[in-house]
Amino acid sequence: MVSPKFESTQRVRVREIGEIENPGKPVPLEKVMGLFGIVETAGRVYGTDADSAKYLIPAYFVRVDGIGPVLVGEEWLEDAPAED
Repeated sequence: MVSPKFESTQRVRVREIGEIENPGKPVPLEKVMGLFGIVETAGRVYGTDADSAKYLIPAYFVRVDGIGPVLVGEEWLEDAPAED
């Protein structure tokens, strides 16, 4: 298995839809786009598209303050600067 791009307890930012050329899955909730959070768990998500094409991709549960854990695809995350 390939090592995850983001580690547990790492601070990340959930990108907004306009920041990604080809947004992947799973798509995060719109209300968490642009927010910062902490990676809780890294793993892989198995799913199917509307045309029944199957996929297995890296995904993370990210805890966002005031919202809780949110499932986010790897392409939607970026490293965030450390808090002061």
